[in-house]
Amino acid sequence: METVTVNISVTDVNMNYSNCSAASADTMSAVEVVTVLINLVLCVIICAGNTLTIVAVWKTVSLRTVPNMYVVSLAVADLLAGFMSLYQCVKFLPDMQKIFDCYKFMCLTRHMLLVTSLGASVLTMVVLAVDRLVYIKFCLYYDRMITPRRALVILGAAWGLAILVGSVSLYHNSWETASQCTMFEVFTIYLHLYTLVPAYIVCCIVIACCYLYIGYICYRHRRDILRQEQLTAPDVAHTSSRLRQGWKLIQLFMMVFGTFIVCWTPCMVALAVGYTSGISTDVMNFLVPLAVANCGMNFFIYAFKNSDFRRAFKNILCGRHRKADEH
Repeated sequence: METVTVNISVTDVNMNYSNCSAASADTMSAVEVVTVLINLVLCVIICAGNTLTIVAVWKTVSLRTVPNMYVVSLAVADLLAGFMSLYQCVKFLPDMQKIFDCYKFMCLTRHMLLVTSLGASVLTMVVLAVDRLVYIKFCLYYDRMITPRRALVILGAAWGLAILVGSVSLYHNSWETASQCTMFEVFTIYLHLYTLVPAYIVCCIVIACCYLYIGYICYRHRRDILRQEQLTAPDVAHTSSRLRQGWKLIQLFMMVFGTFIVCWTPCMVALAVGYTSGISTDVMNFLVPLAVANCGMNFFIYAFKNSDFRRAFKNILCGRHRKADEH
């Protein structure tokens, strides 16, 4: 009898008895069934598309550039969010909601991974926008300023910060007073409404300002190149070529950022509303997949806007490996 008592005390350290008192549902509602199907489809698309993106950069020498290091970072963050779609599905299965409500670690890691993947995506896009600004403003010195090793260090710092922010929920939460494992009950208002939402807004403003300034620099450079007759023809040709190449990449990344804003902003607004006026759980169940859907769109943007990625995707899917890309 004493052994049983000891086992229970050790096992239940991670449990919330108030959460476990609720009866679990034997069937799924229509909204939950639709949500599970949406998340399953998203999981397949996101995981397949981002895995293909990572493999394309890995196998194609011409794609192993500094800007594509940020693309791979985005793909890894999106891949993590894709797996989170599968985690979201598990929660709706009969009897599984009670498990999430009872076990603190399972509940908190579910939300922590989502915050970490979002943070990594946002911070990578901030770093990418600043990198493109440096490329355009100092196009003649970019290769010496931003080396692959420095880019890797910067991305490592961005991921470290994202993991740090995501892990805050593990020790700063309302688990003891929560009745269910929902984001609004488990996360404190200080973490979401006063930290994550403002941080998201600031990052978006920084990215938007970078791209606006990039557009202004491109316009000014093109005007100056046409007016300055003292420049030699090779200098003009080289600078113009760098600007055209940079502008194509900027258009690609602006489209990535635009889809990110469209998909994630409704979810962030819903978080703010949920902590102030309240919002239906069913609404959040559809807004979160909308946000996660952004993680599967970058693959199609790369395939649509970048001929090098299109060629690499075609070679991988068709089983062809061109020797030209290997030299």
